[in-house]
Amino acid sequence: MTAHVLTSQLLPLLLAQVVTLLMTGHLLSRASSSPTHRAFLALLAANTVWIVASLMEHLSVSPELKWLWARVQFIGVLTIPVAWYALVDGFLHPVERGVPARRVLALLAVPAVTLGLIAVNGVSGWVWPSVRFREGGFDVTRGAVYWLAVVGYSNVVSVWGVARLLRALRAARGVRRGQVASLLVAAVLPLLSSLLYLLGVRLLPANNASPVASALGFVPVAWGMARYGLLNLTPLAFRQVVAQLPDAVVVLDPDGRVVELNRAASLLAGVPPSRARGRPLTEVIPGWPALDEDTHVEWRPTPGRVWELRASTVRDARGAVLGSSVVARDVTVWVEEHARVRRLAHEDALTSLANRRAFEADLRRELQRTALQDRALGVVVIDLDGLKRVNDAHGHARGDALLKAFALGLTGSFEVGDRVYRLGGDEFAVLLVRGVSPGVDVVRDALHRAVTAARAAGFEEADASFGLATSVEGDDSDALTRLADRRMYADKAARQQTAPVGTPARHP
Repeated sequence: MTAHVLTSQLLPLLLAQVVTLLMTGHLLSRASSSPTHRAFLALLAANTVWIVASLMEHLSVSPELKWLWARVQFIGVLTIPVAWYALVDGFLHPVERGVPARRVLALLAVPAVTLGLIAVNGVSGWVWPSVRFREGGFDVTRGAVYWLAVVGYSNVVSVWGVARLLRALRAARGVRRGQVASLLVAAVLPLLSSLLYLLGVRLLPANNASPVASALGFVPVAWGMARYGLLNLTPLAFRQVVAQLPDAVVVLDPDGRVVELNRAASLLAGVPPSRARGRPLTEVIPGWPALDEDTHVEWRPTPGRVWELRASTVRDARGAVLGSSVVARDVTVWVEEHARVRRLAHEDALTSLANRRAFEADLRRELQRTALQDRALGVVVIDLDGLKRVNDAHGHARGDALLKAFALGLTGSFEVGDRVYRLGGDEFAVLLVRGVSPGVDVVRDALHRAVTAARAAGFEEADASFGLATSVEGDDSDALTRLADRRMYADKAARQQTAPVGTPARHP
């Protein structure tokens, strides 16, 4: 006697199985281990079990064999809702590690217990209190476990996943909206088919259309994969690479709304990713600056913190804008170090005064400003006398201490706004930015106070010579410096024949 018979009524199931196998092959070719892919593969496997068992039920001739394959179908019936939920959760939260194993086990607890009761139904009768075989089939009476576990639990889990997708659809924009819509259609089709079957509406004359509806749901998923990159490697890469970056990374849709963000961006925004998705970035992070396409700017959200922002436009193969990505890097340490290096490049390491490079740059800038504002500028070149004697008699450490003491005295002896520099060795300079032409006596008095301060610090050998040149004598920085330098040497020669700074010796 023949055990199985092929009929034309099986064509929808065969086509559904072909679609399921094609989707399985395509997904396996991607060689991904992301939670989303694993959940989708579980969904395809469960649907395959349902379809194959349904095919075998209709191919079988004996009622007992039909009843065996009818019960096998419930492996797929009970696991598909859980696989769908895991797929939805992995899709909505690609930064996380998918549904936690404990939650999956909890979701599978009811299906596992139910499958166990189905296996021993002949003894307990909890799922089907009555099973009666007849010619070409069987009749059953559905018990409480069937309605609570098979119908109630499975549909509740399915509706839960659909509700989450509906919430995500309202918040999604652009590409993300297309991805969510594709999954939503795929989830709703088998749910509607199952509800219609329970209500007695037969979409297929001799079959439950739910596994076929599930296979049909894979079509919008395939379209979403081709059109919107649905279930591609991005979630896995985002979780494993982008999510671990110290830089804040945000993906935006064309309207500037947040599609995804990593942990660093969530910390920067001060809100969890779930509260940021679907909202404008300017709303998620107050004070966020406007960014032009493919540019980068410096952003200082709080005093002492500096971020470098880089925006890049994301386009499809046809050049259409899909959205943009923004990378925010905390460059505070780099900016501070850069400022320190620049400061050291213009600062004397021993005295902390500005150095020769700073003096030359400031002199050129002030001469330009003086010409525009019609005011005078004074250039003073100073030589610290007695440094060599200190070095020879007491060592260079004592000489360095003299330089520091004299530098401190100079800084406190000139007016606020005047700038003091150490040009190198025992040579100093002062820019007199006063608006009027300074006199020699004014400079001599200031220098006398500086020398007095150095002597009070224990350096009786301290003395100084100076030369003054003003902007009324020329507007060339090098020429003015040379002129002040010549006058400094003339002052030194004159004082060697007369007296120290502060005495009536006349400036040449």
